[in-house]
Formats: sequence, C-alpha cells, structure tokens
Amino acid sequence: MKKNIISLSLCALAVLLVWSCSGDKQPQKSSSAKAQSVSNDTAKTQPPLAKSDRYYVLDRKQKTIFEINLNTDSVTKRFVLDDDVVAIAYDMKKEWVYEAVTKPKPALKIFDPKASKMIQSFDFPQPPSDILFNPIKRELYIASEDSSYFRIFLPDSMKTKYHYPLSINNARPIGPRVMTPGPAGWIYTANGSRASVTLLSTDGNYAYQTVILNGAKSVDNAVASFDGKSAFCCDSKQGKIFRIEFGSGKMLAQKEGLDNPRLVQFEVNSRTVVVVVGKTKVLMLNPDSFAETGQIDLSDNGDEILSLLILPKANYAELTMDYKGVTRWLRLDIRTWEPMRMVELY
Repeated sequence: MKKNIISLSLCALAVLLVWSCSGDKQPQKSSSAKAQSVSNDTAKTQPPLAKSDRYYVLDRKQKTIFEINLNTDSVTKRFVLDDDVVAIAYDMKKEWVYEAVTKPKPALKIFDPKASKMIQSFDFPQPPSDILFNPIKRELYIASEDSSYFRIFLPDSMKTKYHYPLSINNARPIGPRVMTPGPAGWIYTANGSRASVTLLSTDGNYAYQTVILNGAKSVDNAVASFDGKSAFCCDSKQGKIFRIEFGSGKMLAQKEGLDNPRLVQFEVNSRTVVVVVGKTKVLMLNPDSFAETGQIDLSDNGDEILSLLILPKANYAELTMDYKGVTRWLRLDIRTWEPMRMVELY
C-alpha cells in the first residue's frame, strides 16, 4: 500500500505533547538482553522550546510544501519540490524543515523556509520511508523500509549518532514504513516487510520488541495507548484493527469487517480509539472491546480523508482532506467534529 500523499510536519510542540505524557519509563537493554527499568529525567531536564505561528504540510500529489500561518489561517509560502519527498519534520528552534527524499537520489535534505534555501543534503544508501523529530533530545529519527538500519541524526552537530538494525531474530529486516511518537520517549513503527509493530527505545537506542500480527497481511500505521504498554494498529487490506500488548506479545483485541481502515489515533480525554474507514467516515471505539461508541461522516468537509492526527489531551483533531482535487487542512472540534480552522492548499 502506498503511503498517504499528505504528510503533516508534526511540529516540535506536537511531539513534545506526546513524549512528555506519562507512561512506562524506558527499559535499558542489559547484556543478557533482558529489560529492566531505569530512571528518566526528561521532564526535569528538557530545554525550553521555541514557539512558532507557522505550520508545514507536504502534499506529495502536488510535490509542494505549504507554509500555513496559524494566526491568519492562510497559506503564506509554497515550496515546489524537484525531488520525491515522502515525509517532512519541522524544527522550531532552527526554523528548518527536514525532507525525506526517495528519488532521484535517496537523501535527507535540510531546508530553511525563512530564507528559501537548502542548508545541506546527506545521501543515504536506501530510500527513507519516514522521519520523526524529537525536540527534547534534538534528534531526528530516520527509518527506511528497504534497509535494515534505523538512523539517529543530530542536527546541531550535523552528524549521525547511531544506525542500528531493525530485524526479526537478527535476520529479516522488518521494513518500518511509518513512525509515531509514544509516551516517555518511545517510538512505534508500523512495518511493511512483515505485518508487525516495533517498539523502539530513544534512551537505549535499540529495538525493544517486535510483535508480529499473525492475523494481518499489512500494518498501515500504529499508535500507542496512553500508558505505552500496548498499541492500536490497522490492516486496510483485510479490513481489521488490532490491539497488541508489548511484553507478552499478546493480541488483546481485534475487529473485522471494516471498510479500508487505514488511519488510527487514540483520543486520551475520552479513552477512545478513532479510526478512519471508507473515504470520509470516522469510527469511535472502546479501546478494550472495540465496541463502537459513535461515528461521524465528514463528507461535508471533503471527498476523502488523507491524514489524521489527535494530540494527547487536545480538544481538536487535525486532518487533511481532498476536496474536488484540492487538499484541505482542517482542525475539527473533537467533541462535535465541526471545523475550527480550514485552509485550502493551492
């Protein structure tokens, strides 16, 4: 399955909100490969973050990065791309946009939108599949579906800190296609080489556990539960969603018979799993039983939902939708699912 054609910049504030949430502290990998708890002082030592009134959205269909002014709800700049870019991340401190480039040459490119110039480019042996920026640690995480290595890039020194394998039993690469941040600094990857979800440590710099979903053909994306002990993921090919538990590796719940469930988020305030099905429908599910608690059809706002993001404890959901060939960026009140903001990207 192709990755969504829209990529949100997932700004530093958004990632901070996720990674500063409570959750199990990251275990340190011991010489015997068993996990043990260690202290995590991230909340005490995190540096002050810059604030920005700008937001960046990548529209792969138009090969354009749009700059949105959050004060005026309008597009202020458009950056047309020569390369095929699959994902972007925004660094508010440096005011840089990081670009994951697949073609014509795999690379990480660093762009200064304020000055409209390229800062630097780093070539990769394999095309990146996703990138994720940690504003607390000042680290950029880079995954590649075609490579068995996961990279940590340090923008302040312009160097790669780590690259280590992501594989099953040190053999078959897992093929991470999408990364999402989780509580206490965890990273969750939805893997394409084999239907699985991997839990990554950003403290110990290793893959803590990969859970294989034997009943799935693909994993389109995965998102953490609030405590970080489990993950919700979806299989659009078979019309299923799953809840898996890390540690035990158990399948806690699954729901079948859904129409193309391709995007999933966890709404913390009401403890609700939010799943996009079909083109414009959103289902609300109980996280334990997957019993349906509500649904909404967003067809009044567009023809197809392209992306979905719900931040921890936020009162809104962030979406992009296609509307008659034009991409719309929206923030919807999560209680009523009515638009709070809307910007058309053209």
